[in-house]
Amino acid sequence: MNHSIAVTENAFTRLNADWRAQCANEANACVVAGWLTEAGVFQVGEAPQDLADLLEVLAVKDRRGGRAHSDLWLAELVRRSGGQGEEARLACRVVIQAMLPAAMNITRRMRRHGRGFGDAAHAVIGALYEVVAAYPLRRRPRRIAANLAMDTLQRATRELASDCSREEEVPLELAGRCDPPVAPVDPAELAVLADIAARAATAGLWAADEELTSPRVEVAEVAELLVWALREQVLEPIAARTLAAHHRVDPVPDEVLALEAGVSPSTVRQWRCRARQRLREAAPRYIAAAA
Repeated sequence: MNHSIAVTENAFTRLNADWRAQCANEANACVVAGWLTEAGVFQVGEAPQDLADLLEVLAVKDRRGGRAHSDLWLAELVRRSGGQGEEARLACRVVIQAMLPAAMNITRRMRRHGRGFGDAAHAVIGALYEVVAAYPLRRRPRRIAANLAMDTLQRATRELASDCSREEEVPLELAGRCDPPVAPVDPAELAVLADIAARAATAGLWAADEELTSPRVEVAEVAELLVWALREQVLEPIAARTLAAHHRVDPVPDEVLALEAGVSPSTVRQWRCRARQRLREAAPRYIAAAA
């Protein structure tokens, strides 16, 4: 089944706009909440009745429960994504939105290997839809998020390499328009994570030996964003460190942060709220820098 949608150079903007439309339909949240309650992810009446809130709660639970928790709810949605009809499309769309940070990360990494941001985004998002719909859940029931990300990267890499091969068939004077193929996956992935970790440690955001991987690659994404925010003076060091502590694989409680800073927990929460607002305001600059 092909769940892919038309994407262009502003693929991520279009997906987020589509997601807002999905969230505006209250029935969607009720359906997804029902699925996840049946699967044991939520207790009866516990699931948020808003899609955006539901994904946020799942992210919090993932940070606490780790890969086992993300596998539980992703398995339910991926299983339904392989079916037919509106419910299958809805399940697939929720997984796509949950994987969007990883898709953005993959797109930026491809760009570092010579691809334009728009071409890479087009290939990555198209690949992600195909990978989710065709995921072999019975054969690979664990590490689902990591597998989805890896499969997406490999499929998008093959697609871009194939496009490049076709371009090489044009006359010689036009052959220079063909970008070099993307490098193999694993070395690049490890190198980028190591680079992010080193810069985050240098900025005082994470310890040098701290893990930056998570079920949805969120920690590495946040680390890269915060390093940029410090460099561009979007955030002050205390604000960046507060956000970093909140988004670690093992988050630091506000009470601990407050004790270390000599302030109240409510002040820590205010710092974090203001930092997030500044990051939202600076988002166009960050996206432009990535592109």
